[in-house]
Amino acid sequence: MSRTSGATVVRSDSWTSVVAKLGRLVERRMQAVLAEQEITAGQFMALSHLASHPGINRADLARALQVTPQAVSGLVGQLADRGLLDRTASRPGHSIELRLTLAGEETVRQAEALVDALSRQLLAQCVRPESVASMDGAFRHVLNRLTPPNGPAVNGNGAGHGGNGSGLNGAGAR
Repeated sequence: MSRTSGATVVRSDSWTSVVAKLGRLVERRMQAVLAEQEITAGQFMALSHLASHPGINRADLARALQVTPQAVSGLVGQLADRGLLDRTASRPGHSIELRLTLAGEETVRQAEALVDALSRQLLAQCVRPESVASMDGAFRHVLNRLTPPNGPAVNGNGAGHGGNGSGLNGAGAR
């Protein structure tokens, strides 16, 4: 048995249990660094995805974040209320397109810098510096392989900062 940051990992734990624990730990760390921007990890993930996919609809955003449409509706409402995104209908009867406002672009730019620094810090605690890029690539590879065919690929531009979607319902939003 080993102990890391308060999470107990037992050798007999399945790798899926270990990944779930890791996801919760990373999300808590993201929440802490994003408090400065007054956004939650879920809000950050939505903003980050919208920054690289302007004009998508709520259903596509839900698939990308691997959460329910209801959770995305709550996030979208919170972000729109804060002036971080606009909701526009391209044509009557068509789905509503989501786009970041200038304030949303600035928020995601600042938040991505914080999350990128956290990512480097966390990986540096786990692997040698020369292995950071390989570990990052391995995480992305596993997520891409396990994502359903209609789900998003995870790339290196901040889109798809992973997780299992827990906490994305906006709980704890500011």
